[in-house]
Amino acid sequence: MPATRSRSRSPAALAPSLALLAALALAGCGGGSPHPSAALPPANRPRIALLPFDNLTTVGGAGDMMTLMFFTEIGSSGPYEPVETGVVAAALESLNIRSVAGLSTEQIKAIGERLAVPRLLVGSVLESGNVHTSDGELPSVGVTLKLLDVSDGRVLWTKMGFKTGEDKETVFGWGRERSAPRLAASLAVEMVRAIPAPAPAPAFAPTTKGGTP
Repeated sequence: MPATRSRSRSPAALAPSLALLAALALAGCGGGSPHPSAALPPANRPRIALLPFDNLTTVGGAGDMMTLMFFTEIGSSGPYEPVETGVVAAALESLNIRSVAGLSTEQIKAIGERLAVPRLLVGSVLESGNVHTSDGELPSVGVTLKLLDVSDGRVLWTKMGFKTGEDKETVFGWGRERSAPRLAASLAVEMVRAIPAPAPAPAFAPTTKGGTP
């Protein structure tokens, strides 16, 4: 489907809408979690800022929903500790950054300094709609995700992902997903798991007075 950029909104306006979308997503999920037995995330994870997803579709709120899904998944099982979405929105507002599409190196550095994070995650929603099947319409989602180094703006990793409600369909329609929030959450699980883990901190080796370990 053709991708059409929707009217951009101020990042500070995302926090209230994310709260509303959280309630809607939980209601739509009906208690079914993509990873119900996931363990608690490890302590002392490096911080990372997930910027609001750029919505390249004509579906209003698609960027907000995807931001919520990825923030939730990173916070629950990702290798990084995400900065609260409201804090990120306030930082972007204070830096007068109205859109995260095409950030300059200077802007990337400024965001990293303002939020005290070494990495940024920047995403775009490419698809948010439905696919036509013989049994009716099923949801479809597609996103891109980039991991940026704030010291120089380098792209350390990037990935594109798409899902439709019929991806896991077996015989007689079993496995078919009709909930758009659950499908988005499932895509977030897969893509967050693929984010490269931060390099481990160097081990501390105590030394004696003579300088020999």
